Amino acid sequence: MGEAKPSMAKINPGDSILLATSNDTYQFVDAKPSVKFRIGKQQVKATDLVDASFGQLFTLQNKALVPTTRDALNITLEASNNNKKDNRDLDDDNKAQSLDADAIKDMRSRGETGAAIIGALAEGSATWDSKTEFSKAKWLKRKAKKYLPWVQVLEPTANAIAEAYFVRAAGKGRAVRPDAVAQLLARGNVRAGARVVVVDACHGVVAGAVAERCGERGAVLLLYEGQQATMDAVKKFNFSDALRGAIATAPADVFYAEPSRPEA
Repeated sequence: MGEAKPSMAKINPGDSILLATSNDTYQFVDAKPSVKFRIGKQQVKATDLVDASFGQLFTLQNKALVPTTRDALNITLEASNNNKKDNRDLDDDNKAQSLDADAIKDMRSRGETGAAIIGALAEGSATWDSKTEFSKAKWLKRKAKKYLPWVQVLEPTANAIAEAYFVRAAGKGRAVRPDAVAQLLARGNVRAGARVVVVDACHGVVAGAVAERCGERGAVLLLYEGQQATMDAVKKFNFSDALRGAIATAPADVFYAEPSRPEA
């Protein structure tokens, strides 16, 4: 994911937040005192993000969230001048690393950054100089996920929420691509102030996108089958009370009726 520029919008207590993580996943959290989320192996309070700007990046330092940038997260070590190396003689026997777990734990206790730990691991590797540039890049990416975890605060817009649900579904459930949502809005002539009927079987992603486009002056009727409407995704938007009130639900079968037969 490309780095989104921090916006002027700030996170308020109780807001819904979408987090993109270093593990190529998404998390939904609410900025409430009782809510925590995981970054790396550390549990962090969601309220630590209050007053942060949407689009901002955070990493861990001394078990606390600190703002960072994409450039600071790109770990690059001094490249070798020999481009003719290959990996045929490398033996992954876990004996090439001189930096043990106790040394890493000691570095963390001293407040060393993840970048410093990765640099020490590379320096302590007896096979580092023998690796190809491609292998070094893979190694750095793998270590960064472990020692330099990060999260990016995304504003829960229709596009971001659709992307998150699509990635999280990963073939396990119904999901709709963000570009498909955009096509539905465009071809359905959904605009500010419109009155729209929606049938949504994708957790409410489409209904939320329609409501976002219609605004408080519009009206959205969400039809559903079964016991109740699926509004999970709609709750992820930071809609105002007025906009939430513009969304109504009704069972789909109220629109279906048997044609009456004329009497003989």
